[in-house]
Amino acid sequence: MNTPSPIVLPARQEIFFGLCLGVARGVLAIVASILLARTLSVTEFGEFASGINLTIIVLMFASLGMERLTMQVFRRAQRSGDFEAARGLRRIGPMMIIATCLACIVILVPAHIFFHDDPFHEHMNFALVLALLPLLALSRFFVGSAAAHGRYLLGNSVHSLAPFIIIILLTLLVTALGWEELDVIHAVVIYGLAYGAVLLALYRIRQAAEPEEFRRGSHRLESMDWLRAGTLFSLAMFCMTVLDRGGVVAVSWLEDDDTGAAFLGAAGELAGFMLFLAMGASAIFSPIMTDAVNDKNTVALRKINFAWFRWVGGTAVVIGVLQLLYAKQLLDLYGEEYEVATNAFIIYLVGFAISAFLFLPMMASQYLVGLGQSVLILGGWVVAGLIGMAYLGSHLGIQGVAIAQIGATIGANLGCILAGHRVVAKWKPEHSGGKATYK
Repeated sequence: MNTPSPIVLPARQEIFFGLCLGVARGVLAIVASILLARTLSVTEFGEFASGINLTIIVLMFASLGMERLTMQVFRRAQRSGDFEAARGLRRIGPMMIIATCLACIVILVPAHIFFHDDPFHEHMNFALVLALLPLLALSRFFVGSAAAHGRYLLGNSVHSLAPFIIIILLTLLVTALGWEELDVIHAVVIYGLAYGAVLLALYRIRQAAEPEEFRRGSHRLESMDWLRAGTLFSLAMFCMTVLDRGGVVAVSWLEDDDTGAAFLGAAGELAGFMLFLAMGASAIFSPIMTDAVNDKNTVALRKINFAWFRWVGGTAVVIGVLQLLYAKQLLDLYGEEYEVATNAFIIYLVGFAISAFLFLPMMASQYLVGLGQSVLILGGWVVAGLIGMAYLGSHLGIQGVAIAQIGATIGANLGCILAGHRVVAKWKPEHSGGKATYK
């Protein structure tokens, strides 16, 4: 039996870079959110927060898993020299995304009218926020394409950081021009300009890095296979995003409370810093974690998890304690009225810190048990979470929604990790070894 090559764990500099990327993204997202809250009324910020959170949730499905799918198909073409399928995905992928986005918009706008007894302009505001969906979904396609062609760092940095930088600059610009109070339409225009610029930049990055073989020659369409492969991944991401962001949408849709949605949105954005931290670090850890799972290398898995707990867990604890000590002051940055969300913020902070701690083990477990079983586990917790949000929200307000949301999120994490542990326990003794070294 061939012995797999040792897994090389990332150097401290690489881990530090991943953490810095997550911290930068989290800080920029919070600053953009604060500036927007300062220029919108509480009710309109709640409308926008509910709409943009729902858009991000739907994005996970509407993007059809293209960020991951393009990576697989394009990299396979580079290894095999058969570019026909890659050319086909390159051509039809954006059209599949746009069609799915339009279908989601056609379904959700009437649903919003049905569930909300609001004035016409509020339904129009919701439709305008949802119209950002194609821009966000196409960006995921092009960032996956850029990464497949060797521009992962550049593409991911533009995709992660540039939107918030542009939103901050545009918000400051319109404020400097004397527009002291904006409305939802202004916010949509700002976000549209930001994500439109990012989409164009990612397209140019892809074009500059793309080999000529991907552009010219015959193509082959495997639409149904791509749809099946992408759907499982997108469903898993959809479920995880519902758990991360569903509270704001639940308050707006189930309670019809835009003010509560604004307060919960501010609390979630501040505490969500933990998830940005984990996502930034996962870009460094996930490749070697995948190799360890493929090699059934339990030694490497243990060392990777230990390094993750040490670096990401330790950083999350330090930042979490600081945020906890200054909870009211942080919420005051949104406005004095946002202090009522202090308890919800603390609930989110503890829950998201635990989620950040479990982020990489959960990713490993999804590889171990397969996306199909992961979707079943996550889907069950999504249903439980939505029921809990409706029940506890009606009794405890936004704190109840936060409790239900965090409880379901942690339950989903632990459920997937337990399923993954059962798979590892069944590995044969000859597969339990392997090596892992540090750079």
